[in-house]
Amino acid sequence: VAAQGVLGVYIGTMVQQDALSALRDDWAIVLGVAIGTLVLSVIAGALLGMRRDVTALTGSLALVAGGASGLVAIARELGGDDRVVAVVQYLR
Repeated sequence: VAAQGVLGVYIGTMVQQDALSALRDDWAIVLGVAIGTLVLSVIAGALLGMRRDVTALTGSLALVAGGASGLVAIARELGGDDRVVAVVQYLR
């Protein structure tokens, strides 16, 4: 947990003020695209979870965009099939 906190703070320090000010006028579009991507990923994961051999949790985590290594670890902790999540994350 401490290592994740340190990495989170370090990554946060890498965000440049110019990048944030460039998004100032278009923040709603950026937020909408991010939320839309997440919603579509979860819906596709739920559809994948309808298969007999894939749980809904495994399907949802497998198809969430970004954060492949983190999602594999989360799948393991939540009881999902981390092998399926890893394969789909890295092949997608």
